[in-house]
Amino acid sequence: MSDMDHPKVQPFTRQVASELRLELSFVEFVFNTDRPECFRYWCEPVEGSWTCYIPDDVDVAYPLWACNGDQTLLLLADGQISYGKGYHDALDMEMISRTSQGLLADVINLLYESETTEDELRRAADLCGFRFLTEYLAFIKPRIPSERDWRGRWKSFIEDIDLKST
Repeated sequence: MSDMDHPKVQPFTRQVASELRLELSFVEFVFNTDRPECFRYWCEPVEGSWTCYIPDDVDVAYPLWACNGDQTLLLLADGQISYGKGYHDALDMEMISRTSQGLLADVINLLYESETTEDELRRAADLCGFRFLTEYLAFIKPRIPSERDWRGRWKSFIEDIDLKST
C-alpha cells in the first residue's frame, strides 16, 4: 500500500474476499497476474497507485486494480458492498456499481471502447466471470444519439445487472 493512500484504504486479500462471500471467479480474476493483453492499462496491479479521497460513509476501501495511478475499489459501508473508482489526484470518487457483475460490465465496456474484438470480449468475459456478455452486446448495438442519453442508459444497464446479481 502507498503511504499516500487514504487511511480507510486497506489491502484486499483472499481472506477479505472469503469473509465478504465474493464470487470465486471474480476473486480469481482480481488476483490473476497473467491477464490477457486487452486488460493491460485498465486492470493493472495496485502497487504505485493510490486513492486520496474516500466518502465519509465508507468504512473501508479495498483496491482491486489500478488504471493510470487511480484505483478501482471495493467499498464497504455498514456491511454493504459497492464498487467505485478512487482518484490519486482528485477529492472525488466515481461510484460504479453495487455488485462485482456491474463492475465487470464497466470493465468489459472499457475493453469494447478500446476496440477489443468480440472474440476477445468473449474470452475476457470468461476469464473474469462476467455473466452478462450477451446482454451487453445487445445493449451496445443500437445507435445512441448523445452522450447524456448514453450515460443514463448505461447507469440503468448497470443497475439492472446489479439487480440480477443480488
